[in-house]
Amino acid sequence: MRQKKTLAEPVAHIGIMPTRPPILSERFRMTAASGGDGRTWFRKGNVAMGRQNWKFAVECFSNAIQIRPDVVLYRQTKHLCCRKLHGDNSTGAKMAGMRLLPIRSKAKKALESKDWAALDQHAEDDLVINPWDGPLFAAPGKACTEQDRGQFAAYA
Repeated sequence: MRQKKTLAEPVAHIGIMPTRPPILSERFRMTAASGGDGRTWFRKGNVAMGRQNWKFAVECFSNAIQIRPDVVLYRQTKHLCCRKLHGDNSTGAKMAGMRLLPIRSKAKKALESKDWAALDQHAEDDLVINPWDGPLFAAPGKACTEQDRGQFAAYA
């Protein structure tokens, strides 16, 4: 009776070595609510940037921003990764205008009701889709001005 070969053993009869699983797999991903601090997410994002895994890097930096919204470096690197995610094309994701309509309406409602935390969150969601959007890039600057986060307000 023949035994099945496992992934750890090379497949000698056809000369192919099995590929190793990616280091940043689903089982290592946490959410911001499940724990960790901003520095941990920032380090994970830097590792993902080194591997040019822009989507995971943006996710890590977004979690770091949720935990520590006052750190400017987290936002700057997230915006850089968003630009790299779209290949520095100056227009953002495909169909960005249509995808941004619900986010822009939520941000406008948050601005009218002066809910600065929600405005900041919605504007950050917009910047993932189109990091070159000037008016909504100014929205988190306005929110951070109102929340006394002067460093990011100056950056935005």
